[in-house]
Amino acid sequence: MTVAELDKFSDLVGHIYDAALDPQHWPVVLEQSCLYLNGLYTTLASHDIISSTLNMELSWGIEPGKIREYIDHYIRYNEYIPMAQALGAGETVCMSEEAVLYERWKQTPLYSEWARSIGLVDGLQVTLDRPITGFALFGVARHADQGLVDETVRHRAMLLYPHLRRSILIGRVLDLHKVEAAALADALDGLEAGFFLVGARARLIHANRAGFAMLGRGSAATRLGERLALTDPRADAALRTVLRAAESGDLAVGSQGTAIPVVAGDAAHYVAHVLPLGTGARRRARARYDATAAVFVRQAAIAQTAALAALVQLYGLTPAEERVVRGIVEVGGVPQVAESFGVSEATVKSHLKSIFEKTGAKRQADLVRLVGEMASPLAVI
Repeated sequence: MTVAELDKFSDLVGHIYDAALDPQHWPVVLEQSCLYLNGLYTTLASHDIISSTLNMELSWGIEPGKIREYIDHYIRYNEYIPMAQALGAGETVCMSEEAVLYERWKQTPLYSEWARSIGLVDGLQVTLDRPITGFALFGVARHADQGLVDETVRHRAMLLYPHLRRSILIGRVLDLHKVEAAALADALDGLEAGFFLVGARARLIHANRAGFAMLGRGSAATRLGERLALTDPRADAALRTVLRAAESGDLAVGSQGTAIPVVAGDAAHYVAHVLPLGTGARRRARARYDATAAVFVRQAAIAQTAALAALVQLYGLTPAEERVVRGIVEVGGVPQVAESFGVSEATVKSHLKSIFEKTGAKRQADLVRLVGEMASPLAVI
């Protein structure tokens, strides 16, 4: 390989790995690969064994309409596909080397009506990946003027193979992480509680939708420069203490976290739950991470409608019993509930006795706790 050829090859390999990070580089990869292999056109394709369809992902050097025409009308004549299905990563199929199959291919409409119209006489396919449900491949086609696949083409294709394979696999892992991250972000945005991911010295790294709204209102949480802060000075001091302990890996914080009561400026009551992220597998890995703790801030109130509906369904409460539970939660004790509903205290006590029997509660406070446990963590949209 001459210095000029080596420079071209190195430049091509660089584009291959760029494509792992940015798929927009793949057309450049295919164009340079086609020139490097002296081909008619090049393709990156995936085949789904279950549906027996070829999903052409990318190509260069051939009109998209010809690819569509091949998939719609001529793919069924391609006997090389079953052969490719049986190959592992790094194995190749050269059309002209399979003499019997090659002669049979030249008698099919695939050749007479499609391949001959673009001058295609040979091709080489390299399997890049072989998952359970199909395969991914790289292919180069040869024009009649270029001749059949020779040792130079095969050698150069195999030089490209390991780089193409690694790029495909890296891209797949990155895509998976993007999907997982997006799914996690969607889940966090669905929470009613404000979620804050913090790093060293309480530096705010990320917040969910409810968290950003909370910061905008300045109700229970706010932002001081880059730091997450609680608007209640006493609670904020406690938060900083807990976060310092979490940052240093202090076991006293515990893997279950710490709850900090917060009284906001509007006198509303909140609770901040701090979950350290330096425990378990992360500590055993002895690695450093930007995020040291997760902070959940939620108003200390019960989302009663959904919670009561869940309680009624779980314990089979009657409509009258549901009204009594709602009264206990919203109004107070038996006398207050009886006065509010215009019934006797004896009636309320009778319903309350049945409720205790169904739920296993012993006191009215137990009912309030049960309703609180039924409250959904999801925001009402």
